[in-house]
Amino acid sequence: IRGIHTVTLCVDGYEHTAKLLTETMGFRQMNEEGNVFRYAVNEGGAGAQVDVRCAPDFWPGVVAGGSIHHVAWRARNDAAQLAWRKRIAATGLNVTPVLDRQYFHSIYFREPGGVLFEIATDQRVLLLTNRSINSARILNCRRGWNGAARRSKAFYLRSICRKQSRRHNI
Repeated sequence: IRGIHTVTLCVDGYEHTAKLLTETMGFRQMNEEGNVFRYAVNEGGAGAQVDVRCAPDFWPGVVAGGSIHHVAWRARNDAAQLAWRKRIAATGLNVTPVLDRQYFHSIYFREPGGVLFEIATDQRVLLLTNRSINSARILNCRRGWNGAARRSKAFYLRSICRKQSRRHNI
């Protein structure tokens, strides 16, 4: 799997969502077909497009099988993410503080149509050496995991470390 072609946001009215996408997030309108408006960033194409469907009579979303909880965007690094946070907050939207997700940092906000957006970093990579296997085992046992899950994760990490050479990206 290389990615998802396009995400479709179903909203009551598209105007405020379109304004956020174009004036704040750097998208441009590419196409309009009936009540669907396509926006793209950079060159567009797979993973760089958003369709906004104006559907005022559509039922509001619920978290359930077949639904999407949120749409995630990537920030190059922590500094870029902080710049995005400041820019989005300046529009009057409520943005969470930066949240440490152990392997990356995230901020969340609801776009004007109510869809939950996340902007997450992806630069944090855990480097392992043969000496740091035990430390990595401890670091990678997420809070709240029970003993069996911890042992399983530790076994997985040891297996990876045996198969790889001196440094490992996990």
